[in-house]
Amino acid sequence: MALHAVSLDGTVGIVYKAASHPFGAGEFATGFVKLDGGFSLPGAGTVTFNVFPPVAGPVDLGGGGTLLLAGDMHLASSATLPDSGMIDGAGNTIFLDGDLSVPAGKTITIISDTTIDGQGHVLNLSGDIVVAGGASTVLTLRNVIITGLSGTNLSVAAGGSSRTLVLQEAVIHLSGDFVFSEGSLEILDFVRIMEPFSFVFNSDLDLLIEEDSTLFIDIDTDLFYIPADSLSTHFVMAGPSSQLFLNGAFLTVPRSVGLRLTDGHLIIDHKTTFLSDGPTQESQGIILGDGSTAGTLQVTIMPGASIEVEDGFLSYKNPS
Repeated sequence: MALHAVSLDGTVGIVYKAASHPFGAGEFATGFVKLDGGFSLPGAGTVTFNVFPPVAGPVDLGGGGTLLLAGDMHLASSATLPDSGMIDGAGNTIFLDGDLSVPAGKTITIISDTTIDGQGHVLNLSGDIVVAGGASTVLTLRNVIITGLSGTNLSVAAGGSSRTLVLQEAVIHLSGDFVFSEGSLEILDFVRIMEPFSFVFNSDLDLLIEEDSTLFIDIDTDLFYIPADSLSTHFVMAGPSSQLFLNGAFLTVPRSVGLRLTDGHLIIDHKTTFLSDGPTQESQGIILGDGSTAGTLQVTIMPGASIEVEDGFLSYKNPS
């Protein structure tokens, strides 16, 4: 069976182009197609990709075109994203062979299940990434260093859906206060959030730390828990091996919300501050455990660490 790209000048077999290739709506590239000058999509319409070599140069989504993946895709270290557009990952993975930036003023919209595997490289968000598509669409950002995170520039589209952002083996550098206000947030493996800003969870769905996974909040970073429907139970640990590690961080919970942590493992290092904004009753504060064996929260305070409670309740409810 020949590997071909009929849309590239009608050529069958191995295709190489040094200049940017302009696609038309409905065209496709398949097999051994080497695009060292990148490509451009039409302003509307879909182009299907299933190519083996990495794509280099500008990957221009045309402002409103759709890139449909029929297989995994590699972006070379020279790849850029000069314009907005949509990615229909169809369950496939985009591998970054180098650092990649979403430019300021541009938006990449994910419209079906997609994984971006940074392979240890940087994904810089000067612009926006939005998870849209069907109600259960999942975007996974894996093995990546994310910089430039602030405002709402990594978001789930509004609409009360169960769309999910998965952070897996990721390091996140905040460049300002960041608000996650829609959809579910899932933590896999080890995720570290750092820099002296707030990471605000403001959705009415769950922040879930999976088993054998750690959410690590670093020095002077504030994990601000204020779900939209003001329930104390949207911060979920999947089991005993789920870890929240507060490393000289802040955990802020407004008194209208309250927070109960159960089932997992809380680790405290350095001077860590709990702030529950002056609640008038214990249930409005931060509660560790629920009194049952099943809901026990293991708590480890590292040598030399300390806990400071500012203006609120911190209650320990594990069974004795």
